[in-house]
Amino acid sequence: MATNTIDAALDFMPEAKAGKFDEILKGLKRLADGLSDGRAAQDDYKRLIAQGTNPSEAARLVFERHFNS
Repeated sequence: MATNTIDAALDFMPEAKAGKFDEILKGLKRLADGLSDGRAAQDDYKRLIAQGTNPSEAARLVFERHFNS
């Protein structure tokens, strides 16, 4: 088995594995945050539709409120 980089050769070290675990946790947190944001936008959209807002206007408002950075 040949390795091409020093990082790959040191992959067995505990520090390297801890770093990968932290990256996985960060990715999972980003995923959870994205799902939460999407759910909040969905709830906002449903509330606007229930109040009688035109669907295209409701979608525009939701995107402005939740996804316009």
